[in-house]
Amino acid sequence: MRKTTISKSLFFLCILTFITGLIVQIINPNAFQIRQVQLEPDSTLVREFNIGKEDTSIDYRVGINIFFFSPHQENITIKILNSSEYQKLENEEITLNDSISIVNLSSVVQPELPWYSTGYQSNFQTEDNIKLYIVLRNHYNTSNNPEYTITGEYYLTFTSNLYDWGLILMGMSFIPLFIGKMLTYEKEEKTKKILTTGIFIGSELFIIRSLTLIMPMRFGIDLGPITMYLNYEYFTDFEWWYLGWMEPLFENGVLNMYSGALTAHQYTPFFLLTLFVFHQIPILPVWTMGIPLFLFHIGTGLVIRKICKELQMSENTTCKIMLVYFLNPLSLFYGAFSLLNVTPFIFFTILSIYFLVKRKDTVSIGKLNIKKYDIASFFLGIGILYKQFAAIFLPILIFSIYLRLLYEKRREETTLEINIIDHLKLLAHSAIRYGIICIIVFMMGIGPWLIHDFSGTISQILTGGASFGLDFIRVTAYNNPVNFDSFFIAIDMPDVFTDVLGYLIIFWIPFLIAIGFTFYKFIKSTLMVTENMQKNEEIENNQIPKYIFYNLFFWSIILVLNVHMFYPRGSYKYYLLLMIPFTVLMINVENVFSREFWEDSTNKRMIYKKDIISWMVWLLVIMIFWRLGYFILLLIWEIMLIVKKNKYDKHFQMLRSGNKVTSLNAE
Repeated sequence: MRKTTISKSLFFLCILTFITGLIVQIINPNAFQIRQVQLEPDSTLVREFNIGKEDTSIDYRVGINIFFFSPHQENITIKILNSSEYQKLENEEITLNDSISIVNLSSVVQPELPWYSTGYQSNFQTEDNIKLYIVLRNHYNTSNNPEYTITGEYYLTFTSNLYDWGLILMGMSFIPLFIGKMLTYEKEEKTKKILTTGIFIGSELFIIRSLTLIMPMRFGIDLGPITMYLNYEYFTDFEWWYLGWMEPLFENGVLNMYSGALTAHQYTPFFLLTLFVFHQIPILPVWTMGIPLFLFHIGTGLVIRKICKELQMSENTTCKIMLVYFLNPLSLFYGAFSLLNVTPFIFFTILSIYFLVKRKDTVSIGKLNIKKYDIASFFLGIGILYKQFAAIFLPILIFSIYLRLLYEKRREETTLEINIIDHLKLLAHSAIRYGIICIIVFMMGIGPWLIHDFSGTISQILTGGASFGLDFIRVTAYNNPVNFDSFFIAIDMPDVFTDVLGYLIIFWIPFLIAIGFTFYKFIKSTLMVTENMQKNEEIENNQIPKYIFYNLFFWSIILVLNVHMFYPRGSYKYYLLLMIPFTVLMINVENVFSREFWEDSTNKRMIYKKDIISWMVWLLVIMIFWRLGYFILLLIWEIMLIVKKNKYDKHFQMLRSGNKVTSLNAE
């Protein structure tokens, strides 16, 4: 009773502190603006901004970032002027070169990336309610210089200390809520405690990330000569891209999403639509646009918990799986903190997997009974509408349904001998019905944009409006995606080798081979093992579908790794976040694919502390290792996993004769 009273008091304190922080955020005169810049030769661009509102006693903090995507910048002048100085310029009393800037911009040079080579940034404070003018001049002209058009973006923030204090109060509000929830849980409710801890830590990281919006920044650690081999890939896409797309999207209309007005935009429509809805909520500060990205990450954890329940995992095992999901380095940095584009499609992909593994064949929605496979296909289609990457799981979905239907047919007909015609019928049924459902959902979602601008939509979604030829994949700059050729280019392998490998990558050859191998091994190993298990009377029938799904998790890890390494456009480390849900469900493969696991009717898989620690360390190594070389680590890891998996599959061969195998060494 006393714990309940304390918990209620802490909950009230949480609400009070959160509302106070939100009010402080709302009354804070803050503004964020991210817009595209295009400077024609011999032209001047002027942007006018009002800093502050009626209350001139507030100490305003102004952050300015200007980046250019063009390599030709020798003849660019950038000035930040107040009203009086700009009036002199406008009245031709002074020249642009003679004008005095409010603040000098420091140069941020990225010479390794030719089209994104120079940026300028500065912070300054003022108590005055002033107008600010950004003046950009392109001095190139047809008479003296080649005709160069300069393109880029600027990012401006006008905030006060109230912005910080509002977020700090909101971050502090989660502390009493966390303590109160932990007090109400019983000792045996370990999973709820882990879930609450994961949400609490993630929420605090989200608040910290929102604080960084006042100025796009990178942070790093100088460790001397080894620093160049440590890359955690902290990208500020949320500021430069996602926020930057909102105003052009509003001005041009959502149907013109693929018109080219949105720089570097190649996402399927639901991602931007979701952010746009949150961005258009009146009064609320700009960071609220990141809420859905964070909630999708938390939601994936909740779905993983439900998958554990469907697979009848013990509370202890589920607890450890949740612990690794929420607190591993990739989830903390890329899932909770970075606010990147992968969390929505990962959520819907894993939600699709959840309905795939459900024990009940139908799901009741009101008076309707819908087949679970139909729902799984529907949610995968939604996932593709958030990011094209989800499409790689459509074959996995179809093959998994086919294998499950094959198992059920064998059980009903009490025979393992299924002719090739029946195999093809089951596969065709799975592909046609569930593939079409997924495709219809995707086409209905993207249909308005295809009707409005078919060629523009297709071009943006498939290639981002650009082509990735040999010149593209040879760029090893920080902002460019890494491909399998990047490592060999970085270590100065002969051009003949890197060019041949590059052309193979461009023409999708390694990608198709790796993906084909993954699907082949998934089907072959599942067919082999489930047939052997059905021949052994000691194995309970309800264990066989579980093996199919564990096999699905394993080969999904391999699928993600292969797509990550061999996709022609290249990948970023945060794409590996998709691997985490499958990885945590397979964290101790040796115990999952053991005879004892299947003989134990309670399905209590043991996960030891050493397993958790080793996985945490391995994921940390991947996250911080040299970005041009970590593909080699992934390839070695994949080979090791497959070699071990082959041993497990041979181990299951002995189930045919019912031998009492207790370990792999017993073979």
